[in-house]
Amino acid sequence: DLEEGHVQNPEVERAKLRRQPYEALRKNYTVQQCVRLKLEHFFLENWGVLLFLLITAICLTLLGTLAFDPLSWEAWMAFAIVALTLASLIKGSLPTEVSMLAGVTAMLAFFIITPQQALTGFSSTGVATVVVLFMTSEGITRTSLLRPVLRFLMGKPRSLLEAQLRLVIPTACISGFLNDTPVVAMLIPFVMAWSRSIGISVSKLLMPMNIAALLGGTCTLIGTSTNLVVVGLATTYNIIDPKTGQPITFPIFGITPLGVPYCAIGILYIVIASPWILKDRRGAVEDVIKNPREYTVAVMVTDNSPLIGDTILRAGLRGLEGLFLVE
Repeated sequence: DLEEGHVQNPEVERAKLRRQPYEALRKNYTVQQCVRLKLEHFFLENWGVLLFLLITAICLTLLGTLAFDPLSWEAWMAFAIVALTLASLIKGSLPTEVSMLAGVTAMLAFFIITPQQALTGFSSTGVATVVVLFMTSEGITRTSLLRPVLRFLMGKPRSLLEAQLRLVIPTACISGFLNDTPVVAMLIPFVMAWSRSIGISVSKLLMPMNIAALLGGTCTLIGTSTNLVVVGLATTYNIIDPKTGQPITFPIFGITPLGVPYCAIGILYIVIASPWILKDRRGAVEDVIKNPREYTVAVMVTDNSPLIGDTILRAGLRGLEGLFLVE
């Protein structure tokens, strides 16, 4: 019996049992025990999301009863769908696009929004521009067009300060004209290799690079998708400039006078504060295997895996293309 401790280490064994499929548990335990184990597993794995949903439900209930006028069932259903969508995004079990599409589909199914409203975002100029920028950035990433330029600009710095300045300034400039997300994705492998060649911990370079990309994206209209979405909304709702009485327009460098000082202050803070804020995360393992996070992967074989009992050759783990089984 599970409760009477027929196992040598009850806590460890119970954790292993919780991860097993229901069908495997059913062979040795009763339905009640199986259900209890799976419920324990569900709550332990999702307690953060459940807590978020509970707090959200309490806040919405208080707002709905104390602050708002009486709400219809459609409004409450919309709140519930938004909360569940946010919970799915927090959990990360589903891809972002799947979670968002499921939320829109649920809104459609309960007639909270019309099909025209559901498809409005796809016809937005801002969204279309973001798609084009992602395609452009992906093309630049695949062709490694910026690699020679970055290699020349970054060179061989002699100190952490010089390395960060050589990294963050070009990153901010590039992300002003390309979407910041693909810029960061393109730079990560280059920066990791560069950090090894100059002997500086990559933990002191990646975060400044990411922040510089975000700051640089605020200097132009096309630097970040947020700006494009805001412009699309302003155009859709025909927002009028109170000074001129004309619809608000956003030239590509319209926010540059505000963005550049903001970016410069942020970069100055990065290079001054990062030596104290960012820790050197080089571990002892890196003395034996350089950059293990990039080159090694640990895989856990579960108790019900079909690989159990097979040889390495029969399991198909010998002669893997681009991989080598260490142990």
